[in-house]
Amino acid sequence: MASHVADLVYLAWYQTEDDRAHLAEELFQKGRQSYEEAIRQELQALGCDDGRVYLGANEELSWLRSQAEMWSLGIVQTFNQDLRRAVNGIEEDWIAEKGSTKGLNRNVWSHRVEMWFNDRQAWKTQQIDITEATRVYDHAILQFAKVNSSGGTAHIVPGSAVCAVCQAMLDECERAGGAVPLSRAEQWILPAHPACPHRIVTNLKDAPPCDELWRGQQFGELKSLREKANGELDL
Repeated sequence: MASHVADLVYLAWYQTEDDRAHLAEELFQKGRQSYEEAIRQELQALGCDDGRVYLGANEELSWLRSQAEMWSLGIVQTFNQDLRRAVNGIEEDWIAEKGSTKGLNRNVWSHRVEMWFNDRQAWKTQQIDITEATRVYDHAILQFAKVNSSGGTAHIVPGSAVCAVCQAMLDECERAGGAVPLSRAEQWILPAHPACPHRIVTNLKDAPPCDELWRGQQFGELKSLREKANGELDL
């Protein structure tokens, strides 16, 4: 059982609701950038090089906000769990080495917890950035395809994997001749693991003209845009 001092050290480094809210906002802003980059990439692939994206106050922005709230909660909970184990481990290691907690003063605590924190941040921050950016990117790619195409295919890159789930998706694409139908790709769960590098690449079929493409705007606005383009609305 951790000592009273270990509990105090834990509370000093514990991430609070304010920390979670700050992280949620950071994830939301990064997610928006990833989403917009994905749409611009798809526009460019279709020859629509104006780069206009309308990810404003709409359904997808609400999705990003709710996801950022959920992801931040999980990240903070994991941090606090890891912190508890680290603090307990510091005390246990000291006792194993010294025979008691004598000498385990605030300077030692500060130094060792800070070392743990910096070591963790060195790999954890990158893992979070890769995982969440990939999650948003793949969602945006499939959303763009679903709204703008009556069909098409998809595959994932890179062409190598470190886990059985990703390898299974690569094998499925290979068996299908290099790509699977979009309807099948929508069933994939990516990222498959923390720091999963795989991203979806689509090849759309029967996409509308550039001026009628969904670019992140509200779906009601898109309907009006396409009806106007097809002469179904009175001007």
